[in-house]
Amino acid sequence: MPIVNRDDAVEVENRIGRIFGASSSERASEIRGLLVEVLDFNAATGQVSLSPVPGNVELPESAERVAELEGVHVLYVALENPETERVRKGEASVAARLIADQLGDDLLLIFTNASASQLHFVQPKFEGARPTLRRMVVERDLPRRTAVQQVSNIYWNHRDTGSVRLALDRAFDVEAVTKAFFDEYKWVFDLAMEGVEGFGSGEDEEESKKLFVQTLFNRLMFIYFLSRKGWLTFRGDNDYLNALWRDYQAADSDDENFHIHRLTLLFFAGLNNPQSRDLSRNNPVLYAKIGAPPFLNGGLFEKTDLDKRTGVVVPDGVIERVLHDLFDRFNFTVMESTPFDIEVAVDPEMLGKVFEELVTGRHDTGSYYTPRPVVSFMCREALKGYLEGCDTGLAGEDVAAFVDGRDTSGVSLASAPKVAEALERVTVVDPACGSGAYLLGMMQELVDLRQALFNVGVDARSLYDLKLHIIQRNLYGVDIDEFAVNIAMLRMWLSLVIEYEGDTPEPLPNLDFKVVKGDSLLGPDPSPDSYGDLFRHRAHAVAAQLADLKGRHMESTTDKDALKEEIERVQDDLRDALADTPAPSDAVDWRVEFAEVFDRGGFDVAIGNPPYVESRNSRLTDAQKDAYGRQVLGDWGSKLPRGSDLLIYFFTRSARLIHDGGQGCLITQNAWLSTDYGKAFQDFTIHRISFKRIVDTTDKFFTAVRGPNINAIITLFSKSAVPTLEYSIVDRTMCTLSTRSIAPKQAVKWGPLFSMPEFYQDALTELYAKQVSESFVQFGQGINVPKSRLNVPGSTIPVMVKDVQFAADSSDGMVVASDISVNRLNKIPALIMPRGVGERYYCMFNRCRALSYSAVELYLADNLWESDIHYCLWAYLNSSFVWLFRELTGRKNLGGGLLKAEATDMKALPINFSFEFGRQAKEVFDSLSRRAPMPVSEEILTDEHLRIDQLVADHLGFAEIQDSIRETLVKEVGVRLSRSTRRS
Repeated sequence: MPIVNRDDAVEVENRIGRIFGASSSERASEIRGLLVEVLDFNAATGQVSLSPVPGNVELPESAERVAELEGVHVLYVALENPETERVRKGEASVAARLIADQLGDDLLLIFTNASASQLHFVQPKFEGARPTLRRMVVERDLPRRTAVQQVSNIYWNHRDTGSVRLALDRAFDVEAVTKAFFDEYKWVFDLAMEGVEGFGSGEDEEESKKLFVQTLFNRLMFIYFLSRKGWLTFRGDNDYLNALWRDYQAADSDDENFHIHRLTLLFFAGLNNPQSRDLSRNNPVLYAKIGAPPFLNGGLFEKTDLDKRTGVVVPDGVIERVLHDLFDRFNFTVMESTPFDIEVAVDPEMLGKVFEELVTGRHDTGSYYTPRPVVSFMCREALKGYLEGCDTGLAGEDVAAFVDGRDTSGVSLASAPKVAEALERVTVVDPACGSGAYLLGMMQELVDLRQALFNVGVDARSLYDLKLHIIQRNLYGVDIDEFAVNIAMLRMWLSLVIEYEGDTPEPLPNLDFKVVKGDSLLGPDPSPDSYGDLFRHRAHAVAAQLADLKGRHMESTTDKDALKEEIERVQDDLRDALADTPAPSDAVDWRVEFAEVFDRGGFDVAIGNPPYVESRNSRLTDAQKDAYGRQVLGDWGSKLPRGSDLLIYFFTRSARLIHDGGQGCLITQNAWLSTDYGKAFQDFTIHRISFKRIVDTTDKFFTAVRGPNINAIITLFSKSAVPTLEYSIVDRTMCTLSTRSIAPKQAVKWGPLFSMPEFYQDALTELYAKQVSESFVQFGQGINVPKSRLNVPGSTIPVMVKDVQFAADSSDGMVVASDISVNRLNKIPALIMPRGVGERYYCMFNRCRALSYSAVELYLADNLWESDIHYCLWAYLNSSFVWLFRELTGRKNLGGGLLKAEATDMKALPINFSFEFGRQAKEVFDSLSRRAPMPVSEEILTDEHLRIDQLVADHLGFAEIQDSIRETLVKEVGVRLSRSTRRS
């Protein structure tokens, strides 16, 4: 029967139990029962062919139809490959594509693995070259609360919305799970901070306690993930930590604290057991308390100074909260999702999100977690630039097809080994790595690309070996925050161990020299041409030795301490050669820490998301600001205006971390394109950094769980000749919508892309002399209120929060707001223009009867409000004359690389009007309002513009320059004329 209790989902849980208990011949019937009898679908029968399939994919001959509802088809695919227990992305993608070709794109697929121990609910989306998979996974013997509840929600969402497609979209929404996990993690973490004893008062003690609690959570989370792989069992129970807890609760012993008598033994005697002693034989007492955990290495389970601290107590209540209120409430998966394979569960990436968003307060220092599609996009763009500079024999379009679509049709058998070799040696650094989003993102891209080369003759390697090689050879990170470094290492370990297919995981690599704690900026310039001869010769002599020592240390389990001491001794010798230019103690001295990389000239790629902080608002002291300017920018740094963002230092430092021809890819605030310090920065960098492309977006990149949304851009640059600059416009999935190219005559110029024509300057001068008093007409910026405060009942102020739909007297987007200060907004605006005009209509300004949310508004004096005068201004503001003014004075850093509307820009526009002009303009707009608004996404001067232009020209006396204005817009801005406009 259908589900009775929305919060229980016991019917789904029971039916899933029946599916796992069914024989292979009965399983499809049980799945059909779940869909039909519980979720209220209609039954369906029949087979759908799953052939032909690529050589590297193994599928059964057919999929079985089990249900259907409103045109959405549900099919069951029983995978049979005994070599893997996974439902891999490759098999799921191919099956989805084959079924879609026969039944259409509206699908829900249910897979089982070879042993039928996993049930995968997969919703495929076909929006590009590769289908995107959203999946929920239920496992036979492991907690599955989240997945069961989400499956149950399909039924309830369908009842709520009346649409099964919308119900599925909501059920497969990973953001809902993410938000719930954030909230729960923060709550439990705060309780742990209150409950842990043994730390004093004061800021330092509070930070020590936070580090202790964070480390405890990291260790428990890692153990919980490993138990999902089946590598941790206690007396046959895969739910390891809960099994340990239940045994502790039931034990008749003197054990009084779970952390002391179970967890510390597990951490330091079990998981940190380098000899892998057989505890069942050599230490039966210990075996009885923790079972036989594998040795993991890597440092996560080595005692820290805080672990050795006496008097620290973790009450049992804290552990119980972690296990029952956090872990048991959510599905955990060891598979880290990608932009094309998203599991509705808590995956290792959640560790990064939790760290950035909730735990450490890094928003106070301007740190925001970069969305996964953005990370993937940036990694691909950087790799394309890198491969285009390598001698692989691939043309640019072949590189793009290979990197973006994994298309190897343009990769010949001769070029494939060269491409593979280039990918094996690439060095990638994130100088502000945070919790490792870019390190993990680049790892995934490199794995996918190297796997794609298997199709063109490159020797295949296991995923474990591929990831281990990438961690060893390709990835480097630095962060000033010790929490960040710990999380980044943890995520890299998790990403590696989940690929191991054996019964017991290999020891984790030691990452001490791969992800380094320290200030990326305070150290001296790392560029090789800034070294003295003594250091250059000494570094070259030991580069190969350092690389060998670090490689051995990473893999070592028994002599890693001795190897670490030897590495530090070699590094100390290098520091002696830099005595004249030492690095501060808390800085990363790139010349020393990564000498083996800079011996080759520097990194191939620098990528990341540097902090979004104005230096004047940060916690930096004046001495630190001076040090940043001196170390990163040299004497020029002292010339920057106050308030310069830290991102300019990361821009310059990143450029000096890469060798000539190296690639840089940073996502930053867009303010440096228009601010005073930004202009100074551009003047400096234009001769030092070769900007290749700027990527804007139709949506904001960052919508933080807390904190403000950020207008950000992605900048691609290199150390090479200055090429044509392009503004790419992308959507939220990072698919390029369009591109505008700008060919600079001498150098890239930001802001206005062409100088003001003399004829236009003369016209403005004449108009300034005639402009009306500001007391009649005023420009203002729309209200700036958090959207969370909108839609609150009880207010009488109408507020426009959506983009204006340019039809006469449109009321679309009207909402009610309260608690808004309207001291300066005591008049309803006559005309309004949205702040971002990347999607323009034939009228940039439109009549309005509502205050707007952060848009440009024009207000009229009370005695003009009821007249036709606003029609005069409406025509004037939408004329080509003002369009050209906007292009010359507007800001090119919002709205897809187009124009950003600010009241301060429009206030410089001279205003002139007359009542007769208003009556004439009213006739024009009355005719226009009877037709639907016509978008001009290609920026076409239309017949409507011609009529408006004629009115404005006659009124202002500028008829003789109208053709010149239009020609300037066509030539300099890229505006096109409609056919009838060209004829005129």
